[in-house]
Amino acid sequence: MSLPGAGIKRVSTQLDTCLADGTKPIVFLSAGGNDLCKVRSEELFRRFKEALAKIRDKDATPVVCDVLSRRDLGGEWLSRAIAMNCRLADYCSSNEWAFIDNWDLFYGKDTLYAMDEVHLSCLGVRVLAGALEGELNALRRFFH
Repeated sequence: MSLPGAGIKRVSTQLDTCLADGTKPIVFLSAGGNDLCKVRSEELFRRFKEALAKIRDKDATPVVCDVLSRRDLGGEWLSRAIAMNCRLADYCSSNEWAFIDNWDLFYGKDTLYAMDEVHLSCLGVRVLAGALEGELNALRRFFH
């Protein structure tokens, strides 16, 4: 499921309808980029934890994807994104969940972003999809 621009709160709400009992899926959670400008850091982290608890409670495997870097949003946004990624990585580690850090794949690579400097270009989507596919294949080997 993809909900572009939805924010973590809406993504969390949709998890209840998307996760059928007994399917044991691997769920990639990629959110937060839009929320960083709108929601205080503590509230955003709480919302991530709530979404991850829903995934865990449905006997699914959560995989958190980092908040990707963005072009030209300034130092405050970058600082908040890096801090959130560090907190999410630590939280995932303490729960033995995977955290995917794609920051370096995108940081400073203008061709991976669309003209709006926020969303990914076609090339950026391919790069992200390739990275996530590699992670999914590794996780499938681990769980099967």
